[in-house]
Amino acid sequence: MTKCRNGTIIKVPKRHKGGENVRKYLKDLRECSNLTQEDAAEKLRLSRAYYSRVENGERKKSLDLALAIKISNLFNVSVDYIIAEEEKLKNI
Repeated sequence: MTKCRNGTIIKVPKRHKGGENVRKYLKDLRECSNLTQEDAAEKLRLSRAYYSRVENGERKKSLDLALAIKISNLFNVSVDYIIAEEEKLKNI
């Protein structure tokens, strides 16, 4: 579980089933922050298309540390949380 800035708690599944959005945790964090993909991409200094590919799992490569840090800062979660979610993806 993770707590949104507005106090809402979201439950992020421990394992994502095949065919689902494999980075659902990013979508949940973004929506919890009331941001569109375009807003998140702009704040992360990425193109919207690139951010969309990351969030939708089309970019299967693990996130690099610099992007993980940016995401953790944007969504107010620890880098450890982002890394743990990425590690779960390796086991799918």
